[in-house]
Amino acid sequence: VHGDDDILSMALTAQNVQECHDRYAAIKEMNAILSFQIPIKKMKKMGKPPLSTCDFYIAPMLEKIDAGGVLDGPDILEVGAILDACMKVSGWCTNLDEIERQRKKEQTEFTSEILSDDDKYIQFKQLPKLGYSIFIEDDLISLLENAFDDEGRLSGSRFPTIGRLRAKVRTLKADIIGTLDALMSSP
Repeated sequence: VHGDDDILSMALTAQNVQECHDRYAAIKEMNAILSFQIPIKKMKKMGKPPLSTCDFYIAPMLEKIDAGGVLDGPDILEVGAILDACMKVSGWCTNLDEIERQRKKEQTEFTSEILSDDDKYIQFKQLPKLGYSIFIEDDLISLLENAFDDEGRLSGSRFPTIGRLRAKVRTLKADIIGTLDALMSSP
């Protein structure tokens, strides 16, 4: 369990009023981070949230798959980029949760002292929950990391069928060129 009495993670869509408040609190937390309202030294080490240039728009790819189609190389690369961005966001949220837990622990240990400026900021509860809701299968990540060869094509070693088909194409191409050369050199 990642929180005191909190749930491990939250879904992106809200099912009731409290969940709407939770989403709004997450927005407020992110707004505080992005507007540099947080005087926490550890936050500076952590850096800004890894907000990607990736647009996360996968609807066309899902429609293609639902229609029985197959994703091509650029689609697969885009899926990989989206998953990579999601993993970075998840890791960043995990780090944020660790900073928040450490801050709470230090605050509890020194309750008799006056709070420093570092302890007078917004509490981060909702963003870590969103981060923990991101889960990507290790097998999928491994597959995508090894899906392409050095030339940017689907890997023949990772996908042996593709390797065999490429070898067959090379053999047929060589046979055709050999036949054409023989025809061109005959009287």
